[in-house]
Amino acid sequence: MRLLPLMLLVVCCYARAEWVPTGETETLIRFIDLDNVVESGQFRRVWTLSNYFEVDEEFGFHSIRAYSEFDCKEARSRVLQEEFWSKHWATGAIMRNPFTYPRNWQFHAPGTIGHDGFKRVCLK
Repeated sequence: MRLLPLMLLVVCCYARAEWVPTGETETLIRFIDLDNVVESGQFRRVWTLSNYFEVDEEFGFHSIRAYSEFDCKEARSRVLQEEFWSKHWATGAIMRNPFTYPRNWQFHAPGTIGHDGFKRVCLK
């Protein structure tokens, strides 16, 4: 039932932002902006957006917009930059960011939200 409001947001905001849904977990829905992928050899850089169902209790964010790099040859990714926002769709107030960048490379197991994003970016 809690998915309905977020799915309505997807419908109303999809045309405006060009965010393509790539996966969902128990806590979030992730989107990728496939219209603005930057390709350089085996690497792809792309913006992702994660809308969380509940506000993060520790930091107070409801969404994260991240600039990520995918290594299509090695099947891994890392976050280059992240923005934590108080509301869905990277709106509202920008929040304190607890991380340093770039983050370490990560491998994603098949069937995970990270692997789904990798397939959308690298195997298109």
